[in-house]
Amino acid sequence: MPASELDSYERDWSPRTGLVGDAGHSRPLGHSLEYAARLLATERAADAERAARIIEAVCALQKLEPSWKFGQFPMRADLAYHDRNSNLFLLPEMADLLKRYAARLPAPTARRLRDSFRRAMVFAERRWDEEIFDLHRDGVAYTNIFLLYVRAMFLGGAIECEERLWRKGEAQWRRWFNHVACYGLDEFCSPTYSRVDFEALTHLLRLARDEAMKGEVRLALDYLAATQLAATHPVLELPACGSGRDYRRYWAPREGRPWVMMTPDDDVYALPEAARREFAGRVFPFEMSGRATGVPFRFRSYQESDALLGTMTGGHYFPQNVHVLAAVGRGPAEREILCLPGRHCFQSGFTAQAGLSALCFFTRAPNSYVRTQYIRPDAQTRRLHDDWPLVVGVTPGWEEVECRPGRLTLRAWGRDAHVRCFALNGTKAEPVELARARMSGYQRDVEVYALPPEVEAVICLTGITGAKKRFAPSSASVRRKGSELRIASGKLQLRLFEQASGELTELYEEDWRTTPLLRCPAMTLEPGALTARAANEFAAVRKVDLL
Repeated sequence: MPASELDSYERDWSPRTGLVGDAGHSRPLGHSLEYAARLLATERAADAERAARIIEAVCALQKLEPSWKFGQFPMRADLAYHDRNSNLFLLPEMADLLKRYAARLPAPTARRLRDSFRRAMVFAERRWDEEIFDLHRDGVAYTNIFLLYVRAMFLGGAIECEERLWRKGEAQWRRWFNHVACYGLDEFCSPTYSRVDFEALTHLLRLARDEAMKGEVRLALDYLAATQLAATHPVLELPACGSGRDYRRYWAPREGRPWVMMTPDDDVYALPEAARREFAGRVFPFEMSGRATGVPFRFRSYQESDALLGTMTGGHYFPQNVHVLAAVGRGPAEREILCLPGRHCFQSGFTAQAGLSALCFFTRAPNSYVRTQYIRPDAQTRRLHDDWPLVVGVTPGWEEVECRPGRLTLRAWGRDAHVRCFALNGTKAEPVELARARMSGYQRDVEVYALPPEVEAVICLTGITGAKKRFAPSSASVRRKGSELRIASGKLQLRLFEQASGELTELYEEDWRTTPLLRCPAMTLEPGALTARAANEFAAVRKVDLL
């Protein structure tokens, strides 16, 4: 644990609650248990006493009443909403305390921690009992949380010496690995959740008892690391593509640095040499692309030494989506960023990209996410009406060059960023004005340009040019034929199919099932390649249960 993190635990520990964090400044319960472990490592009596108090305070928050939620912890002490993933994040800290420090705890506290761990495992095993089967989250849901579920089974098997949990973990690992090898990582390029994947996978390398499984884990890590390195701009130090589940932590200078730039090698796993070498000596212009999930979603990045444009397409994924990310500058402290949407929203987005230009389409059309997962009262209608209007998020250093109906031009670091906005009215694309505003983003207020709230669907042309250079895409054409909608601007084109429910599905010119999960100079990964390689390399050490 970094010294700065320990200092923050010391500073935020509350004698009143016994937890790290207090009213108005709550922190995940895992931080409290991490602090307890650090205190126990000092072997000082006073520190052990505080650690025991922390553990008792955490255990007291577990639900004990007989119900479906039996054994569940809140993610934070003061949250009314109980996230069903909370136990999966907390179990590693509980297991670490039991494995390393149970003997240093007072006997009643050690017993309470072990009992609490067992109850927490009961709830963790239920995690997928009621997951809804739909197009966007096909039982695996989102891959990082399912990976934490797999790890929980291994931790339960190790702490409880229970073969059933070991076997369940190994079987669920197979499910996760096959899903990822076929469809890709669901949190494609997410700065937050790809790190969760990484930490869980490296933990599984230590837990796995099967050498063949360890080999598969390393293959998955190589894929994850190569994707993150390719998607990261090495000069501006930010994820340079559209992404799912992105919390926009890049608003301030030097923020948003992806985990892959901060992860040192250790004795368990080293970043793939080819991907690391390419990243360290990146040759511009640089392009990468990939896809993920069974819908699918596709993401792209085009990078020059002082500029980038990245996109994702496929519709709705999560409210934290970034469908378009553009940035210019000279480094992590000297950069300006523009993104669409500028804040979290539930609207669907589709993009087509070529170099530093992109065609985007956003709509209030409902989607399966709000109909089956995060159910909204208006989700059964033809349009969603909250989390709107769509906004363009911008960092404060841009100079406004032009802002009039249909045209927004911003300038910074010798580059111009262009946004052309058109409201879709039948088959007509009509210029629409963007209004400067300040709105709440993720944990901070951000500058935005907002569309009028009455706009139902909008076409955006976005791109980066040299300062005072002409931005070629200036208009868009729209054609409808039955249930198919075509939107085009120059060589950029989107094809969408409108279902009877009103939800839009993207139609691709090629069979997406044959396109690589990742294509970049360091790696081309075809669908199923991970399972094929695993079968070839690890057949000799694979344990086969003939029964």
